[in-house]
Amino acid sequence: MNNMRINKVNFKDKTINDYNVIIDVRTPLEFKEDHIPNSLNFPVLNNNQRHEIGLKYKENSFLAKKIGAQLISNNISKIISKINFEKKDKVLIYCWRGGLRSLSLYLVLKQIGYDVTLLNGGYKSYRKYVVNFLEKIAPKYDFNQIMGITGVGKTLFLKELS
Repeated sequence: MNNMRINKVNFKDKTINDYNVIIDVRTPLEFKEDHIPNSLNFPVLNNNQRHEIGLKYKENSFLAKKIGAQLISNNISKIISKINFEKKDKVLIYCWRGGLRSLSLYLVLKQIGYDVTLLNGGYKSYRKYVVNFLEKIAPKYDFNQIMGITGVGKTLFLKELS
């Protein structure tokens, strides 16, 4: 592991389409609130564990990291048993800011031999990208709304457009 290079990617237009598998390692609550489309939730800490580690971190960051590492190691063991993607699949992993949680799973999967990449800046960078798109790029487009009661042919019209 001495010369292992960590693959990181910044979020850009085609990032989602460049990966067969996207893994969100945040807690189920964080994932439920929002996530990158089509991502899988493989949390390295559950909701309670993250809360407890956060409280402990305020008291003693070293001890919190040590306890967190124990919990994460145990949880990654369970995650590996749930993995059903192939070695050849391109995998993107992210957490909130692209920190320790995603790096933990990344290192293990990389050592196994999976083709993994970390999302630089995590979900926060994805969210920033989406907000920027909606504020600066989307207004440049003209949108048309198709309305009508059931049976007037909206679906037929859309099929013809494609």
